[in-house]
Amino acid sequence: MEESMQTKERVEVVSSEIQKLEKQLTVLKAEQATLLDTLEQQIERVEKATSELEQTKSELVNSHTVLAEPNRIFAIMRTYHSRIITLCEDVKFLE
Repeated sequence: MEESMQTKERVEVVSSEIQKLEKQLTVLKAEQATLLDTLEQQIERVEKATSELEQTKSELVNSHTVLAEPNRIFAIMRTYHSRIITLCEDVKFLE
């Protein structure tokens, strides 16, 4: 009989502990869901920032190309200028 009472008390203690653990598990699951939501929001912000960075980088490359264009045109004009001078000298030589 006494053994039966001890077993019953153990069952009650174990049941009480299980209930505590179930409550803790519920709290932990809620915290996990909150953390996952926060992580998802942070990932979205990082993806947005990365996209904006790529766009800015592309705009910078385009701006650099536009800024480099006058230098390229000037180099071409110098080349043609020297060719024109050479042709003029050739024409004078032929006269």
